[in-house]
Amino acid sequence: MSTAVGRPVDIHADADRIVIRQDGVVVAEHARSFGRNKTIYDPWHYVPVLARKPSALRNGAPFRDWALPPAMERIRRR
Repeated sequence: MSTAVGRPVDIHADADRIVIRQDGVVVAEHARSFGRNKTIYDPWHYVPVLARKPSALRNGAPFRDWALPPAMERIRRR
């Protein structure tokens, strides 16, 4: 969730899940990855940023390999 950026969060890591909370509210939950030196993005977390920075859909790392619906793909190409 883009509102969590720059603010403290609590992270709870289980054997198979990671849950991130801010002020007691779950802002992210992901399957745990044990690989090294890789970044995993969930593009849905960054969608609110597009209202302020629409070019991120084309150039932003979270969106680069994201398979979009045809209508959004047309927007990305423009």
